[in-house]
Amino acid sequence: ASSTAVNFSTLSDNFTANVGGGLETSGAGSLALANTTVSDNSAAIDGGGLYWYPGVGTGPISMLNSTIANNVAGRQGGNIFAGGAANLGIHLKNTLVAFGSPNNCDNQIASDGNNLENTNSCGLVTAGDKINVNPNLGPLQNNGGATWTHAIPFGSPAIDAGTLIGCPATDQRGA
Repeated sequence: ASSTAVNFSTLSDNFTANVGGGLETSGAGSLALANTTVSDNSAAIDGGGLYWYPGVGTGPISMLNSTIANNVAGRQGGNIFAGGAANLGIHLKNTLVAFGSPNNCDNQIASDGNNLENTNSCGLVTAGDKINVNPNLGPLQNNGGATWTHAIPFGSPAIDAGTLIGCPATDQRGA
């Protein structure tokens, strides 16, 4: 099985997919996102930001120090489509999930801690997780670095909400 890594990247403004507006994974390999923003993508059916194909052998997904926000799906999983059932093969750590439409996640996914979700559709229940908390994200724009990001303004509950254990030395901007 192969694996794919997406690091220090922004996936945004994709509007033509039926499923997986930002990303779709449907193979036996793993997908790892670190220091990546998935924002403002759209899918006609499921998974505006990320679509996990609910087939036998689809590999795990991990998101570390990432932001997945403002993605839209026609049916389910505005930000993350987990396959229509609880999916503990999708892991988040130090990740912000917000403002997906019609929901952030279509079902429960796994938390490795210190995530923030503005609603409670992803089932994040591990130590350090914050649910039903507005992160007060800034718009997707150039905040320094090679890729666009959502700035976290002063006073945001996302500031210092992550853990340093196992995270990259720099953020998406390289700071």
